[in-house]
Amino acid sequence: MNTVSEVEEYLRDMRFSVPVERWQVEFGEDHMGYPAAWVWATLEPKHLDGNTRHEVREGVRAALMRHRDLGIEWVYVRFRAVGEEEGS
Repeated sequence: MNTVSEVEEYLRDMRFSVPVERWQVEFGEDHMGYPAAWVWATLEPKHLDGNTRHEVREGVRAALMRHRDLGIEWVYVRFRAVGEEEGS
């Protein structure tokens, strides 16, 4: 698993207490120059509470950090509500 599409497919197979409507993944260097992954999880607005965000963030971070073949040092997990435009 080392391409964006493979990681997004892997994330789609993960299960949480609420459905994640969409995943978006990017790889690059973080502000310290370390290899990292940025993951955006799109959820229904009613599911954007702190407990759900924590569950998804920690689950994604733990799952991707176990995959050493990704070559990343950290996973940044962000959230969007269904209907939000990218970058807004």
